Amino acid sequence: MQPAGSSDTILVAAFQFNGQGDIYGAHEIYDRVKKLRPQAEVVFTVVKPAFGLFESLMFSDLEFADVNAIKARENWQMLDEKEALSQINRFKTIIVFPTYGDSILPPAIRNRSASVIKLRENGVGESTAPVDGPTYTLGLGPNEKGVLLPSKLSNSVPPQTNPSSLARLAYLQGVDPTYSKTILGQDLSNSSLLEFSKTSKLFIGYFSQDPYFCCFINALLANEKGKNIVVLSTQKRPEYLVESIHETCWQNNFTHIRIYEFKGNTLTEDKKRFDTDKVGNTCTIIFRSLEPKEMEAVLKATEDETITTGDLSPFQFLGHRKVIAYDVRKQKNEAALALIELAATFNPKFKNLMSYAYFGESKPSDMVDVKKVEKWMSLFFKALKNPDLKNHWNRFIDEIFTNHDFTPQLDRILKERIKPFMVSSVDDSLHLSKMLDLSESADISQR
Repeated sequence: MQPAGSSDTILVAAFQFNGQGDIYGAHEIYDRVKKLRPQAEVVFTVVKPAFGLFESLMFSDLEFADVNAIKARENWQMLDEKEALSQINRFKTIIVFPTYGDSILPPAIRNRSASVIKLRENGVGESTAPVDGPTYTLGLGPNEKGVLLPSKLSNSVPPQTNPSSLARLAYLQGVDPTYSKTILGQDLSNSSLLEFSKTSKLFIGYFSQDPYFCCFINALLANEKGKNIVVLSTQKRPEYLVESIHETCWQNNFTHIRIYEFKGNTLTEDKKRFDTDKVGNTCTIIFRSLEPKEMEAVLKATEDETITTGDLSPFQFLGHRKVIAYDVRKQKNEAALALIELAATFNPKFKNLMSYAYFGESKPSDMVDVKKVEKWMSLFFKALKNPDLKNHWNRFIDEIFTNHDFTPQLDRILKERIKPFMVSSVDDSLHLSKMLDLSESADISQR
């Protein structure tokens, strides 16, 4: 008997449309397919959209991620796009994430629509562009298939711990020594960690829109008046960062601003000084890309309050019990609303706190009032200091990790869409042989 699924060949294609997030999301799906179908040959690739003239003009400023750099950094095994598409007919099933309209799929995939499983990003709903065959939308909504949770927490909830700042900071041993030295102001040691914990607090923020990151910094400045703050980010420095935060700094006795940027292993410090003669606290902001292991260490080392964006990061951060503000791009409005609605089932206060901290209003609008976002982000973080409300937040996190994991739904989709070819016995083999003989005879008679 031939093992079920052993003849499966599955291509998981990241459809690169908007930065690195789509690629990492598709690779998470690839990892899950390999675990769910261990006997199958599962291959990963990244493909670009096939734009016509209209789309080329509409998306002329679209920037594609450097796939080779990601492949090298993450040590991924994958086929390049040209090779994968040239071999397209050998794959029994193709999984594409994320899916938009069929018209911009590479023709080699578009012409194989009957064997393509199309997955859509969190909360985007049905496609407004023509799509052949069923699609499956990820997300927290009632008609959605769940979300991509950190694979290490599959079938489990994140551990609930309440470490002191000093205990958190010990995880900085997992980052590059130059980075930890920039954070602490001196080499990492027991004494430097203790000194930092007494005078400072460490945060991380992940963003896509500059104004949201500035709102996050200002919310921290308003809430953390007694200590220095150090904020880490993996993104590029916002152009008008200092101009956006200096007033809040002075209002809250942060009389010194330090900004550092890493470009590769090279550290640069903003040579401008934004200090006053007053004695006060220091706001330090450090920009540096992080390897996955370093990111995990930083998430463990930092305080609960954070900002995040996209599809994967919110749940990676919630996996560390973070209190997340959400940098909401227009296409993520529905995903953010689903997050808010689910949280509000555990405490109705979350509806206002999160809506205004995310949108600046009770619901999304075309224009975002950043002053309102900043104010409510501060109120949201402050409210979650309350132990009872924090307990409700933790129950909300438990609900996501218990009942909204995409992996079981992915398993169902694979079972529905991939029918294993099996020959179970000699009799079945003979029966199949006769059927093939009959079919061949019919073909000959029609020639």
